[in-house]
Amino acid sequence: MRPGCTGTMNGFRSKALRRGLVSCTARWRKWHLRSHWKQLALVAGLVAVFSILHYITPASRPILHDLWRKLYFVPILLAAFWFGLKGGLVTSAITSVIYLPHVLHQWAHIHTQREDALFDILLYNIVGGLTGFLAAREREQREKLQQAQKELLRADRLKLLGELSAGMAHEVRTPLASILGSVDILSKENARPEEKKEFLDILKKEVHRLERVVNDFLNYSRIEKKDFTSCDLNDVVRQAESILRSHPMGKKVRVTLNLERELPKILGDSNQLCQAVLNLAVNGMQAVGEGEIKISTGINSGGRRVFLSVSDRGPGIPPENLEKIFTPFFTTRPEGVGLGLGIVEQISSLHKGEVKIESKPGEGTVATLLFPALEPK
Repeated sequence: MRPGCTGTMNGFRSKALRRGLVSCTARWRKWHLRSHWKQLALVAGLVAVFSILHYITPASRPILHDLWRKLYFVPILLAAFWFGLKGGLVTSAITSVIYLPHVLHQWAHIHTQREDALFDILLYNIVGGLTGFLAAREREQREKLQQAQKELLRADRLKLLGELSAGMAHEVRTPLASILGSVDILSKENARPEEKKEFLDILKKEVHRLERVVNDFLNYSRIEKKDFTSCDLNDVVRQAESILRSHPMGKKVRVTLNLERELPKILGDSNQLCQAVLNLAVNGMQAVGEGEIKISTGINSGGRRVFLSVSDRGPGIPPENLEKIFTPFFTTRPEGVGLGLGIVEQISSLHKGEVKIESKPGEGTVATLLFPALEPK
């Protein structure tokens, strides 16, 4: 496509996006206005109904009049909750104006009933004003809290973006330096064949490292909730175990499975869950170097959650590092990228699960995933 066409297409997209936003805003305003008028109509209708009931009910039925008088509080409170101080005061004032002639005319000769009615009119205005004031304050505080939450979320995102950018720059800068150094050596005419082979191997190794960094970063950023279905964690573990057999570490480290036979199913995405198991298993294999790791499944004591654990007998994680292991790009291995556990945590969160890491230096590490079990049909 020609550059001019690209610019034109971008312009079309921008205009289409603006039209879409304007259309969505207009629809929201229309819906909000319709809802607003429905609330007003309900308040006005209730005031009208109770007023008519007052005027058509004979004075010989004081109990009914007491009931209609108390029911006036319903539209006043609704108006105060929905429209704040102004709504509460206006509704209570209109109610008072409509009801007052009835009191002065109907109960002029019954002082007790008239005094009760006048006192209720005073209460209408007090309750309407006070409730409206409190409702407006509560709405204002709620809006401030929502705004603060948005700003906090934005700050957290910016902080995470900064950490990711810094980590990404560090992870890319190191292999790039090796690649540039190797290219300089290879570009020399007097380089010996054995030197060329050595630096070609370095080039290949660092390019693979860059590829791994980019792939891990893309996996980290692309994790999203999909259409979850019923999953069997045992099947997920078996799938991961078959993949681990072809892993470079698979020849040195044996994977032992200890699977619960009657394991309840969970709601999730089997591919994402398999990725989480692979990340934990590869971490365990790298920790032991040679030997064995164990992958287990089971049901927790309450029976409402199922677990999947990966355990190893490696050197363990120092206590000061346990709080950092989910931080993007944090790693203690020279060949590591530091995104594996972050990916596991994201996948677990999407599945409404939990990740637990227990480790003792010199004894090994147990990584456990907990997920809500599906209720049997």
